[in-house]
Amino acid sequence: MPIPRLTSKKIKIKRFLWPIVITISFLLIITLSLSFYGLEYYRHHFFPHTFIGSLDLSGLTLDEANQLIQDHWNQLTAKGWTFEALDHSMAIYQVTGKAEGSPLLFSLNIEETLRQAWEKQNHDHLNLSTFLTNYFTKHYTTASIMINEPLLEQELQANFQPLIIPSKPATILVQADGNYQVKPEIVGQAIDYTAGINEFSQQLQNLKNEKIVLSVKEDPPLITQAIIDDLTIPINQYLALAPITLQLSTATWTIKGDTLASWLTLDLIDNQPTVTISSSTLKDYLQNLALEINQKPEGGQFKRNGNRLEQFKPGKNGRELNIEASATAIIKALHQGINNIELTVDEIPSPLSDNDPASLGIVEIIGVGTSNFSGSSANRIHNIKVGTAKISGQLLAPDEEFSLVKALGEVSEATGYKPELVIKANKTVPEYGGGLCQVATTIFRAALASGLPITERQNHSYRVSYYEPAGTDATIYNPKPDLRFINDTGHYILLLGEVSGHTLSFSVWGTKDGRQVTQTKPIIYNIVKPAPKKLIETEDLEPGKLKCIEQAHNGADTYFDYIVTYPNGETKSRRFQSHYVPWQEVCLIGKKKDTDNTEATTTSPTPTTTPLSASSTDSAATSTAGNTTTTSATTTN
Repeated sequence: MPIPRLTSKKIKIKRFLWPIVITISFLLIITLSLSFYGLEYYRHHFFPHTFIGSLDLSGLTLDEANQLIQDHWNQLTAKGWTFEALDHSMAIYQVTGKAEGSPLLFSLNIEETLRQAWEKQNHDHLNLSTFLTNYFTKHYTTASIMINEPLLEQELQANFQPLIIPSKPATILVQADGNYQVKPEIVGQAIDYTAGINEFSQQLQNLKNEKIVLSVKEDPPLITQAIIDDLTIPINQYLALAPITLQLSTATWTIKGDTLASWLTLDLIDNQPTVTISSSTLKDYLQNLALEINQKPEGGQFKRNGNRLEQFKPGKNGRELNIEASATAIIKALHQGINNIELTVDEIPSPLSDNDPASLGIVEIIGVGTSNFSGSSANRIHNIKVGTAKISGQLLAPDEEFSLVKALGEVSEATGYKPELVIKANKTVPEYGGGLCQVATTIFRAALASGLPITERQNHSYRVSYYEPAGTDATIYNPKPDLRFINDTGHYILLLGEVSGHTLSFSVWGTKDGRQVTQTKPIIYNIVKPAPKKLIETEDLEPGKLKCIEQAHNGADTYFDYIVTYPNGETKSRRFQSHYVPWQEVCLIGKKKDTDNTEATTTSPTPTTTPLSASSTDSAATSTAGNTTTTSATTTN
């Protein structure tokens, strides 16, 4: 069989294909090499087209992205966000501007934001397929933010109040002859704060800062003259019951026709307007009436004798108007045409009666907390002493929860407190009760030392020298945040406070049950420098005179571990975490009265994150703490 020979044409084709094959192979090798290089590179870097809101994180490491977001956030918060409605406007900043522990209006959780963006790209489990998918995909993530919406709306309402025209419902005016006439309704004007706050929230999530225009709308009342005119008969039936008599033992209160008329309201029953008694309005009336009726129980008075307490005056039972039961009885009686009604009161027994303190288990100190307030102003020291006197002597029954806000009650000039100067809306104004967080912090430490379960505690917005070491403080503000703990000792406990020099101490008296308390030293990390000094011009100072009202404080995160071991071997542990924002130095500078109000800011280095020293904590502890999230804004004094 003859051997086939290649034609010259076939030989030429083969010679032409070899370079192509070699080139393709070379390109394939290069492509694969670059892919594997990119695969390794993007295990530690964000993929291209990665955005947190409007911020581009493409090609950045986590640390670089953290710094970029922090710098951008500092710029946004320094500028503030402008809200506008008609001819009014205001700037909103991260804090309300109070001198000590101002509440946060909003905050950014950078750690959580980066975690969400990073996990979406699956960096820890990359393969060639996921790498190529991520590389050619656009990645959008919104920032993790917190907004104290009630407080923000409160701030907006205070500024835009001149634009508000309250709507007024049509009302019934009872005349001396028992007849009535209808006063027509007034259509009001309101601002849609909810929509504005929602837009503000979207801007924070996208790390933007644009003007927010609030919508102004009509606010019609629920009750109109036309509706009242259709209900003449049932209205007259109710008004005919006046005057109404409320009774309690030998005391009586007379309800005249105009007051009864104010209790009337309209409900939709089977889609038909029906006149009835407003439960909320009636309860508001009873709340005021309770101020005359309620009597606090009087606990026994104690004096200290060594490590024991002795009672020298018995307690006295108190009473409290049962508003819910009384309101129900009144509504039921009026529906039945009865106008003579008995109020319901609850007796509050004295916790001590005629008992010896020892029988209640008040025999020894089980825990002590202290704090120092050196450098405080005279008014702050005064408020600390008033608050301490208010709480000292508080008795807690077994399983009772203690609330510091409730125990303090009203904080005002009428209750003995003095004002402290704070900055608000670029002006210095007095506010009563400054310094009460010294009491809260000290009681918190006493409760910890006693091994009591803490049910509510919030740290300050920023670090305050009075409450070092950082992370062991507690802030309060009526109604929230509060300091709460439970007496789980099985006996009564008594709180005794004492001011000695510039040291405040609270001791918890009761009966020791053998529980052991372990509390680690606070670990401080994620230290962030504050923004540059802020100067606020004011006409309240002489031109050129400088008065600094806010000290600069580094932001930081901190935690400590709290372990209670009970006699039966049971152990309960908890980690108390705190987040402190960097706090800007703020100074007032006098200006001439004929100039406009302006703000000036000094220059200082860009805030940076300072790494922990080796003596602060080890890397494992730092990693554990860094994966935790602290939320909620604080309000303090």
